[in-house]
Amino acid sequence: PQLMWRVFTSALMATFTLALIKSGYHSGDVSLAGLLSFGNSQSLGDAQMRLVNPDGTVTQSALDAPIYYWEIIYFLFLGAVGGVLGGLFNFMYSVLYTMRPTRGFFKMLEVLGVSLITSYVVFYLTFAFPSCRSHGSWTCMGADNWGDWCGGATDNSTCLPVGRATCVEASGWVCVGGENNGLACRGKGDCEWRGGKCEPLAFHEQFGVRLRCGAGEYDELGTLLFGAKEGSIA
Repeated sequence: PQLMWRVFTSALMATFTLALIKSGYHSGDVSLAGLLSFGNSQSLGDAQMRLVNPDGTVTQSALDAPIYYWEIIYFLFLGAVGGVLGGLFNFMYSVLYTMRPTRGFFKMLEVLGVSLITSYVVFYLTFAFPSCRSHGSWTCMGADNWGDWCGGATDNSTCLPVGRATCVEASGWVCVGGENNGLACRGKGDCEWRGGKCEPLAFHEQFGVRLRCGAGEYDELGTLLFGAKEGSIA
């Protein structure tokens, strides 16, 4: 019973702390606890209404995704797999515990060995399996997909049609002047017919760790292992 209460208290404190950290990225909402979000039980119609902003732009968020009843099967499967892996971990720990050294010098060698192996695995996985994603500071201009994320100045395939469209450093696009002044735009047509001009927005604060990724991209695994933890969690 004592161990159970310790686990419960630790989980409660960890959840509350994580909710406070994430609240800074979600306008102070402390209800978004946990590292993962499986959406909510709202209908698909309600989700679509919430995703569309008043200015016509679309907000894409896993928090707004509806939950379907058949997804419970996958949640049960994940819970069962987690239980099996937890039991396997406990079994392996009980086996290895009898093999651990008891003298001080060998304990120091054990810590050193575990640290070296862990560091090697972390760096190896990061550099052997790069996973580059756009951090949103580069978008397409003069393209059929104007405003879509692209991989940087050397990206010649994302913006269409190839040859006419370009990838520029702009986190977003907004109408300047005219009746649509201040509204998001996805091309000249959204602003010029109202007397304005579609201008780029550039935010120099970049998310993630680049490592070997191109300009305007970040490495997902590298950001998780080497980046700021509060940014990775949020």
